Amino acid sequence: MVFSYENTRNRRLNEGLAGGSEGSINVGDMSTSEYDNYALSGEVSIPFTFGFSQVATLGFEYTKEVLDDPYSVTQSTTNGGVLPGTGSGPRDSEATNENIAFFAESNIHLTDRWTLTPGLRFDNHTQFGSNWSPSLNTSYQLTDAVSIKGGLARAFKASPFKVSYLSRPRLHGP
Repeated sequence: MVFSYENTRNRRLNEGLAGGSEGSINVGDMSTSEYDNYALSGEVSIPFTFGFSQVATLGFEYTKEVLDDPYSVTQSTTNGGVLPGTGSGPRDSEATNENIAFFAESNIHLTDRWTLTPGLRFDNHTQFGSNWSPSLNTSYQLTDAVSIKGGLARAFKASPFKVSYLSRPRLHGP
C-alpha cells in the first residue's frame, strides 16, 4: 500500500481578472493559492492455476485534490449583468475532486512465451461520474531480448479540475 501527499502554495502578485485590467499586475497586492493532493493505492497479486498458470492482480486507488484560490473568485458579475446558472453572492474559493477506482486483471500464461492479460477497471469521480474501462493485452516473447506486445483498452482520465469559477457546484460538506 502506498500513501502520498503533495502540497503546493503559489504566492503571486494579483492581476486583473476581466475587462480592461485583465492580465495587468496589481503591484504590491499579493495572494496565495494552495493545492493539496492526496493519493492512496494498493494491490495484491495472487498466483493460481485454472486451466493455465495465471497471476491475478486486484487493486484500488483513491485520490483527493483540493484547490483553494481565494483571489481568483473575487471578480463578481454585478457590473456585467447576470449569467444563467450563477449566483450573485460570494463564491467559495475551494474546489474538491475525489476519485476512487478498483481494478482486476489476470496474466494468463498460455505458453511459456505467450501471455494474455484481460483486465477491468471501475472509476467513480465526483465531477465526471462512473466509468468502466475494459482491456485486453497480449505479449509474445520471440527471443529472450525481443517481445511483441499489443492490446485494446478503453481509458478514463479525469481532468484535475472540471471547475468553472462562475458556476462551480459545492462539492464538500456544508
